[in-house]
Amino acid sequence: MLKAKDGDFFISDWLRNKNTTEFLGIWESVYNTGFNYCEFAIIKSQAERLLQLNTIAITQMKSLLNSKQIKKLK
Repeated sequence: MLKAKDGDFFISDWLRNKNTTEFLGIWESVYNTGFNYCEFAIIKSQAERLLQLNTIAITQMKSLLNSKQIKKLK
């Protein structure tokens, strides 16, 4: 399944799924004795998580646009 043409898209789409996030939280709480419930609640939260991801994406985009190495590729 991962060797499919859109394998990368498949994985990223799977990770965005709310059920996947719930599953990972349950799995971690069962098998990880150091699981941080407070941190997971922040990750699980749709509005706060989206804001954090958006901020990270903007920072990364600015970094790429200002990179001298990227400008040399043109």
